[in-house]
Amino acid sequence: MVKNRKAVFLLIVLVLAVLVPTTGHAQSVAVQKRHAIRQYMVQHQINGIVLVNGHDHQPLVISNRTDQKDSQKVSANQLFPIASLQKLVTGLAIMSLVNHHQIKLQTPLSDYYSDIPYANQITVQHLMIHHSGLRDLKNQPARTLKGENARLKFGLTSFQSTGDFSWKYSDADFIMLAAIIRHASHRSYHHYVMQYVMKPAHVKKFKSATKNHVRIIPLNKNVSEDTLLQQMSANFGAGDYLMTPQDYWRLVMTDVLENPRLVHQLLRVQTTPGEESYFGGVYVNNPIIHANGNYGPYNCCMWANVHDKQMLLFFANNISYHDLRNVGGDLFNIYFGYPYVKGTNQP
Repeated sequence: MVKNRKAVFLLIVLVLAVLVPTTGHAQSVAVQKRHAIRQYMVQHQINGIVLVNGHDHQPLVISNRTDQKDSQKVSANQLFPIASLQKLVTGLAIMSLVNHHQIKLQTPLSDYYSDIPYANQITVQHLMIHHSGLRDLKNQPARTLKGENARLKFGLTSFQSTGDFSWKYSDADFIMLAAIIRHASHRSYHHYVMQYVMKPAHVKKFKSATKNHVRIIPLNKNVSEDTLLQQMSANFGAGDYLMTPQDYWRLVMTDVLENPRLVHQLLRVQTTPGEESYFGGVYVNNPIIHANGNYGPYNCCMWANVHDKQMLLFFANNISYHDLRNVGGDLFNIYFGYPYVKGTNQP
């Protein structure tokens, strides 16, 4: 018995001798990456924050500010216009309806809007992958649209159905998906999303864009409240809500990365090796999913590895969308350790 205990003790010592340096090295690398991200934001004069994995997949916040005014500071617990990052929210609500057998991905749009040209050939799946033939007309309302009914009514006039089912990114696809959520659930978009998407992730701060809510986001002196509200209200279900970065982290981690069924459904859409796919609000490039959001100087992006649950979120209010594309790629390279390449993500 004594010999066995000594053998076990020696084994533990050997294991610790191997693991402790490895753990220490991993922590050191993580610190170096966070420092590199902070330096990158300073060098590029980015007024914003980056969220990365901390202990037990909880987010660590890396921040930088270029203006000393507190009203312009971007905070992890402050509402932010998430723009097209909302498409994931709408996509998750659709998948909830699918998994509860209330709709199918093969359900035709004509079941709800038979008067739309080619509606009998457009399915929920087509809308989820941007192969619907719906093309945005880029219309803007004359004033801010208040309430779901007004926003949906405008949305139904903001696209053209072309019959061309090739890939084309379109806000109209997710406006129609938000409309389907209302029809299929017999509830408002907000009520269904809060119950079946936000509640499982313990998210409470998912706010429709109103004057009161917009007044408390990080300010940008070049964009008025009225202008931002007008733009946002035109994109029902596709960019008319605000969230905090902290809550968006919880949403992705809980409803996506910790949901094996959904991860399987996402990865299944990348059927052609060497091609990046799109489904339900995110680009899919196994094992990476990502998305971008933009309203003028308000920009954000999400990158996540569905296998190891590593994630990076970025929010800034003083860069352009063109800059976002470059910044997002650079931050990915720093944090994940290799350049992002469409179609393959092996380092």
